[in-house]
Amino acid sequence: MTEARPFDPDQVKRGLALDATALGFAAIGVASIEIPEDERHLLRWLNEGFHGEMDYMERHGVMRSRPQQLAPGTVRVVSARMDYWPAGAREFRAVVDDYAAFHWAHMRKEEEQLFPLARRYLMAEDWKLIDAAFAANPDPVAGVTERDFRELFSRIANLAPAPVGLGEPWKSVRA
Repeated sequence: MTEARPFDPDQVKRGLALDATALGFAAIGVASIEIPEDERHLLRWLNEGFHGEMDYMERHGVMRSRPQQLAPGTVRVVSARMDYWPAGAREFRAVVDDYAAFHWAHMRKEEEQLFPLARRYLMAEDWKLIDAAFAANPDPVAGVTERDFRELFSRIANLAPAPVGLGEPWKSVRA
């Protein structure tokens, strides 16, 4: 007869985490079944239609926040998370986010600082000279057609890894 070992929840959680990693999951979490605040969030999320085409989310309703109704006797819930982005996609997104943040900051600085100063100090003659300079040196974006933007978008979509784009799994452009 084997002797029963004492139950160690931390050891069980470590074992679950190792098994989950071996199966390809990024992380696991163990939670209580008493989650009234999460249930309110879930119901609001469902009511706002954020579940999209995942009809089963709405069909199961509060059974997702009351697991003991789904499986009587449940005392804890184990959730596993899987990263769907391929390796390198986070870095790609970070570069895009940095690029966009730089341009938004640049435009904000123009609108909040430069333009008010220009309105304050430039005279009518100055504005005429500026208008002439812009007429002689058109904005490089002004000549870009919608077709050019569609082609650029297609190139980005075809090169970027899924789920960002349609391209092959991430291949570093620095390689």
